[in-house]
Amino acid sequence: MAFPTGPWRTTGPSRTNVLLELISYFKNMYTEFKSNEGLTKHSIYKVPPYIFNTNKTAYEPHIASIGPYHHGKPQLKSMEAHKHRARDHRLERFNKTNDDYKMMLDNKLKDLMDSYEQLDDEWRDQDKFLQLMLLDGFFLLELLRSYCWINNYYDVNDPVFSLLQSVGIENDYCINDPVFSFDGSVNILPYIVSDLLMVENQLPLLVLQTIMDVESDTMGIQEHYKLLNILVEGFFIPAMKPDPDIGEGLHMLDIVRKCMILGPPANTRSQSSLIFGPPANTSSHLSSAVMPSFSDLFDVRVKLKRSNTQSIRDITFSNGILSLPVFIVGGGAKSFYLNVLAFERLHHRAGHEVSSFVAFMYGLIKSEKDARLLRSHGILYSTLDSDKAIADLTQELARDIYFDTNSPLCEVRDALYEYTIIKGNENRMKRWSTRVREWRLAAAFLLVLTVIQTLYAVLAYHTNNK
Repeated sequence: MAFPTGPWRTTGPSRTNVLLELISYFKNMYTEFKSNEGLTKHSIYKVPPYIFNTNKTAYEPHIASIGPYHHGKPQLKSMEAHKHRARDHRLERFNKTNDDYKMMLDNKLKDLMDSYEQLDDEWRDQDKFLQLMLLDGFFLLELLRSYCWINNYYDVNDPVFSLLQSVGIENDYCINDPVFSFDGSVNILPYIVSDLLMVENQLPLLVLQTIMDVESDTMGIQEHYKLLNILVEGFFIPAMKPDPDIGEGLHMLDIVRKCMILGPPANTRSQSSLIFGPPANTSSHLSSAVMPSFSDLFDVRVKLKRSNTQSIRDITFSNGILSLPVFIVGGGAKSFYLNVLAFERLHHRAGHEVSSFVAFMYGLIKSEKDARLLRSHGILYSTLDSDKAIADLTQELARDIYFDTNSPLCEVRDALYEYTIIKGNENRMKRWSTRVREWRLAAAFLLVLTVIQTLYAVLAYHTNNK
């Protein structure tokens, strides 16, 4: 596929060009952040070259563009016709016109434009920008709505059910619709899912919430955000019961990231997670000298069990037992994790929970032996074809990741390290004691043999003299 060029992309191997791009990038950041505006408004970012160039395919959508950054690229145009179908279908269902939504969205234009870190001149055209926001917003809501129909497992007595009724969970698309049907979910949905979790391919949730405001005057803004949480969680994490109370998200990638951090409600557990087609006062790499691998832990008899929740915060070590949530690695997971890690780097208020989790797992999985042991304990699930591929992937995910020293995982890491040192010393002392006993037994045995041999020689001498 063709990669974009421009101020964020390098088109050749010249290190000078890359250096100039980095200088320009940080200079623009400094100019913008001096006013503190950039620190408070942006939530959707273009991946800078020092991140993008390490794995280009992970940050570029393959089938559907969302928002302005990739709109109009030749390889993504085939989905545009389906977007227009989704818009027309929704307008007809709710008996609205496009201007009804545009009028409401126009009041929030500045906030929407400020959500994007960088906008080309063509998207400074307010009318063109709003039309794109609405088109992509309709498309996303129709995807979420259609998928809830396909995976309609909600009980009628569940409060979630009443919220879903407000958007209509019955599917009114043709049974053989290429996108918004069961066949579409099998044939094309896995590819769309991956694209919708890319940091450059996001739409502010404010757009979706505004569309809902136009369509329903019986629910307030908070109810609409809860409904969006339910729809997004049900779309990306169908095996888990959605939790509407995870708070307002910036966009869909942010909601899924929050789900990873907070975990599902306490009464639900699943071994599957996402649907894929996570020194005292300074930051430091989680190096092999500090973080023992799982094979090291296995050697000192550390026991492993699943955490009570799927939250990546739910990692503990006590009394020789390490509790971990399920860690999924595979082709789609790689793209997802890389985009979440990029978002945590670029969005200063995001935190570093997923980065620390990935760094922690990278410390545990340094070799194919580590991967094999974790799989055998039901902690690691993978679609990759070998344990070596799993180890290579975790190493790639954790490339240039710094461990947040404020993370509770630091305490777990330190406890594991101390445990391996103590148990390692104990094992060495036990082995030494065993060897000493063996040497003593061997020496005693040799002494007995020597005495017997001496007695035999003396008896033989006296017998011969007689």
